[in-house]
Amino acid sequence: MPQTVRREWPRILNMKQERNIFFTFDRVLFAFACVVLVCAFAWTPKKKVVFKKTSIVFAQWWENEMENGALRRLIDEFEAENPAITVRLETHDKDTIERMTRDAQAERTGQADVIALDGYWIPRLIKERYLYRLDDAVDFDIDEDNSAAESDKNSYDYKNFVYADGKYAVPVVLFENLLFYNIPLLASANYDRPPKSREEFFDMCKKISSGNLGVYGYAFSDDVWTDCFPWIWQAGIIMNKMPLLPGGGVQVPAFFKDRQARQEMVFLNQLNAEGLLLPFPFGFNGEEKIKAFSTGRVAMICAPVSAIKRLQALNSSLDFNVTAIPPPSNYSGRPVFTVKSWFAGIPAESGNAGSAVVFLEFLNANKAALAKAAGALSMEAESPPAQNSGRSEMYEKAKNLSANAEIIEDYYIFDDISEAGSMLIKEIRRDGKEAR
Repeated sequence: MPQTVRREWPRILNMKQERNIFFTFDRVLFAFACVVLVCAFAWTPKKKVVFKKTSIVFAQWWENEMENGALRRLIDEFEAENPAITVRLETHDKDTIERMTRDAQAERTGQADVIALDGYWIPRLIKERYLYRLDDAVDFDIDEDNSAAESDKNSYDYKNFVYADGKYAVPVVLFENLLFYNIPLLASANYDRPPKSREEFFDMCKKISSGNLGVYGYAFSDDVWTDCFPWIWQAGIIMNKMPLLPGGGVQVPAFFKDRQARQEMVFLNQLNAEGLLLPFPFGFNGEEKIKAFSTGRVAMICAPVSAIKRLQALNSSLDFNVTAIPPPSNYSGRPVFTVKSWFAGIPAESGNAGSAVVFLEFLNANKAALAKAAGALSMEAESPPAQNSGRSEMYEKAKNLSANAEIIEDYYIFDDISEAGSMLIKEIRRDGKEAR
């Protein structure tokens, strides 16, 4: 080694060590910075940020069934929190909203950015690809399990309203279905309490229908999911082991061949054949049924818990109460209650999906306020029905009844709910005369 290099070698080695130290420090500093950035992104709340001013249309029927001005006040609160988004409220009747979901899908017009939904519409809307896929954009309060097969993008989980690739609707307000009874009319049939069995119910209906001119025992509106199916579930049919389809749901023909289910259909058929029903069964809607009850034309009806407030508004002197649907005499299980829910979703054709998701998040966060304004059971445990204004003792009774009951949402039970409803009506009308 040349003498010059030998003299310089210690200094070269020292410089190399210093350089390695600096390189090591740079690497550590760079790695630390990366970790900080990753953590920052990981802890950033999952929120849609809307920078430009947008106007979205919210089409619903809820305003008609809530306290006056309550929905508008909530929307004002949303706009104050999100000044870049303006919400135009469109209020229609429920039938119009359902037609909008069909027309928009057929014409691809995108009539609304956020739309109120009935749970019974959702399986059809998912099949038709009407709804925008929400994925994880909204903080859902429903079961996170997705049983739909990843390889089958056309299958869906009825309970959670998901395809294999995402979620589509947000449950907002829950309505428990109850049996409403007119106390004076039951007294005219020599009963001082609601029916405890099917036999008592049938006896009440028969005595009231024959003893009071123009008054009937029960009513079948066009909503078979409120008026008819709950009697079948109360017999414990839902606990039967029926073969399920791959995406969830019972095949309709299999259900209608079930022996126990058919026994309960015979009971409903007898109500119709004996002329114990409000005239023209299945020929009027739920609101008309509630009005008939408020005027004393029918002694008992099934209706959502929200009907308590509606009946009080229609007839403040009406003497009525609520209870569970009576089971068959051989049933020893817990009461079974069906529930209906208000859902909200975004049409796939909406041009303002980002702003619409922000609004859905707001609705999801304010379920308790919406439930209270609608006279419904809240999906939030800290806001019980008894907090609603009006007949608070009835809400408390409904709360206690549901606390000991099996709660089901029957719109996810069948593979085709439209076919199931039509077939049940046929079974009830079979070999019997409609009440006139």
